[in-house]
Amino acid sequence: MCLICVEFEKEKLTIPEARRNLGEMSVDLGEHAEEVELMLREKEMEILYRGYLEYDDYECWHGNGD
Repeated sequence: MCLICVEFEKEKLTIPEARRNLGEMSVDLGEHAEEVELMLREKEMEILYRGYLEYDDYECWHGNGD
């Protein structure tokens, strides 16, 4: 694993920080850069999906104010 992966999994890097590091190191990482990109996309989707579920749950119990 590369330094980006290790630090990201330890939650010492945010997604924007990891993306910035990836931009700086992508040439050196070669094909692994694609794996890092996929890892970051999956985490972003997880966060978006969790937010959607929380919003949907709130709307279910509190209504939309109509």
